[in-house]
Amino acid sequence: MDPIPAPRSAVSFVPPACDRQFDVLVIGAGAAGLTAALAAAAVGARVLVLARGTLPESNSAWAQGGIAAALDPTDSPHLHIADTLTAGAGLCDVAAVTTLAHEAPTLMRELAALGVPFERDADRFALGLEGGHSRRRIVHVGDATGWAVTRILIDRVRATPRIIVREQAQAIELLTAGKRVVGALVRLADGTWWRVLAAATVLATGGAGALYGLTSNQPIALGEGIALAYRAGAEVADMEFVQFHPTVYRTRDGHGFLITEAARGEGG
Repeated sequence: MDPIPAPRSAVSFVPPACDRQFDVLVIGAGAAGLTAALAAAAVGARVLVLARGTLPESNSAWAQGGIAAALDPTDSPHLHIADTLTAGAGLCDVAAVTTLAHEAPTLMRELAALGVPFERDADRFALGLEGGHSRRRIVHVGDATGWAVTRILIDRVRATPRIIVREQAQAIELLTAGKRVVGALVRLADGTWWRVLAAATVLATGGAGALYGLTSNQPIALGEGIALAYRAGAEVADMEFVQFHPTVYRTRDGHGFLITEAARGEGG
C-alpha cells in the first residue's frame, strides 16, 4: 500500500485518538457498503466497515417488494431504460439509468449464486410487476427482499477474515491531504476514538429521509454521509430526493408504516 499523506481534520477539537490503518474504509453498512467491502476483500484488501447502528439496521434491510432487472425473455435492458426515463419525467441521470438497467440482470444472478433465495417459477426467476414497469421484472423473496439480500451479505462479511466491522460507530469527519480523502475520524460505541487512515474511503451511508417527521426510513438515515462529503469539499446534488420508499400509510396519531410497492404494481 502506498504511504498515506499526513491527514488534516476540519473539526475544531480533535480528541485523543488511536491510529488504525486499512486499505479500504467503508462508511455505511447497507447493501451498498457490504457489497463494496466484499469486493475489496476479494482482491486482497484489508477493510474496515463502519455501521451507524447494528448491521441489520439499514434501509436496505427494510426494502420489501423486490429489485427490478430485465430477466424475462420478452424483456430487455432497453425497455427497462425506456420505462425508467418515462417514470422519471426528465429528472433521471441517463448514464446512471443505463448502467443500472444493463448491470441488473447479472447482479441478480450473482446475488442468487451467493444464496439469496429469490422466488422461482420452475427454472426461472418468478417476476413481479411494480408501478412504472411495462414488463414483469421484479425479483423478490416474498415481501422481505431487502432483508433476504442484506442477511446474506452480512453473513458473508462476518465470514470474511479481511473485513473488520464496527457497529454503532460514527464517522465524525473525513480526513484529507490536499484534495484527497485519506480516512476518517471515528467515534466508537464505547466512546473511544480512532483516526482511521485508508488508501480508499467509500461513503455508502444512504440518504437523509429520517430527518422528516413522517418517514419510511430507518432512524439512522440522517444524511451524515452527505454532510461528511460536503465538509470535505464534495459537490452535492439532487438533495430533494430523500425518501427511499414512497408509500407510507399515515395513522390518526400522526405515525405511519411502510406499504409495499408490490401492492400498487399488482393492482392495489
